Amino acid sequence: MFAIFIAAINTALGFIFRTALIKFVMFSAIYIMVVEVLPLIVTHLPDGSSISSLFSELPSSVLWFLNLMSFDVVLPMMVSAMFTRFFIRRIPFFN
Repeated sequence: MFAIFIAAINTALGFIFRTALIKFVMFSAIYIMVVEVLPLIVTHLPDGSSISSLFSELPSSVLWFLNLMSFDVVLPMMVSAMFTRFFIRRIPFFN
């Protein structure tokens, strides 16, 4: 009778130390890396002032065409679609 309890405890401890603990350590490391490294990367990215100065130097005919094609709506949609496609292709089951 005690052998069943000991086997169950050994199985549970084996599961905890083989899979759950390793996953906890891996996900903790990923979380810390995202929390600590991402702000460092963001500080090195350019700000939006260069983009606004670029659009201010465009001629009025180009600005009219961009406004006609709803560039302010289409560009964020295209960028988010490209990022989504990139990340979906990285999921192993959907490849």
